[in-house]
Amino acid sequence: MCPHQLSKVRPEFAKVAKNLAPILYDLPPVVISIDGRPGVGKTTLGRFLAWNFNMTLVESDLFLNRHVGTLVYRLDHLKPIFEARLRKRPILVEGAVSLRLLAQLGYISTYHIRVTAEGAGGDSILDSEMEKYLNDYPTHDHANLIIDLPIRYD
Repeated sequence: MCPHQLSKVRPEFAKVAKNLAPILYDLPPVVISIDGRPGVGKTTLGRFLAWNFNMTLVESDLFLNRHVGTLVYRLDHLKPIFEARLRKRPILVEGAVSLRLLAQLGYISTYHIRVTAEGAGGDSILDSEMEKYLNDYPTHDHANLIIDLPIRYD
């Protein structure tokens, strides 16, 4: 994306794109991850980055095994996607617990983005699971970039 086009998007999204540009130059087969509490804007950011860099986005919520528990993924469906896409191009994975998901699949994130938002979340079903995840993957050890997105209720 040209610099003048970045001026037309949310400033937080432009910041992420600017930080990823050197990493994604020539589209190497790397994994970029986005995590954060439910409702903070991970999917919207992921869709923007996938469009901006012409890379695959895995929206992990689409692979939830809804009848097994909270945040349990169909790894048998995800593994072939990662294997096929990472042969030649980068892949972007977004989800509340994306680093844990990557570990379950046997991958590590080359660059990790944590998305926060004041007042987002509050899903009592996921609160304890998110707290455990954030303890297992603390921001200061795992996030290359932290983006705080203001919640909009337009």
